[in-house]
Amino acid sequence: MTIHDSLPSEDRETAERIANMRYAPAPENLVAGVMHRIQATQATPSRWQRLKTWLLTPRPIRIAPWIPLTASGFALAILLVVGLIPSKPIGNAPVSIAAHETGLAHVVFTLHANNAEQVSLIGSFNNWQAGTYNLKPTKTPGIWTISIPLSQGRHEYAFVLDTTRIVPDPKALVYEDDGFGNLNSVIIVGNHEQSL
Repeated sequence: MTIHDSLPSEDRETAERIANMRYAPAPENLVAGVMHRIQATQATPSRWQRLKTWLLTPRPIRIAPWIPLTASGFALAILLVVGLIPSKPIGNAPVSIAAHETGLAHVVFTLHANNAEQVSLIGSFNNWQAGTYNLKPTKTPGIWTISIPLSQGRHEYAFVLDTTRIVPDPKALVYEDDGFGNLNSVIIVGNHEQSL
């Protein structure tokens, strides 16, 4: 009894045909011909299609989860950031801003980093160069701070721990994706005293 005998009659005929097939190697140009046909069917998207895809691709802007995202809460946060509602500095704020005579705002950045031996501030205001603004440890263990003058407007920033690890400000109100998989903190500097 062969394997063909155990099959139903319609399958037995197919099995016999397969068993009697002769082997023939594939033509040498088979792979090249198939790849050419595939490439021919994949049209390059036009500039308009690429622009449309880019415009419709979602870009994340991260907001800290503890901010209420109701319409009134969001509007209040925007008013505080742009400075339409004056506010007093909060003692534990990550960033505080005070007016400066030169038209620059005096900004204090603070980071809690227990195990760091060195902390630098990088951002759009210093071409992301580590070592330009080095934070100093405070009397409170693990708290680092620096005060720098910044021009009015929107600035992105992050901290560099021990010259290798880049971290966003964990207390920032707004974050933005840098396009490389990292998050940058965002600060908007006004011309008056405020706290973020």
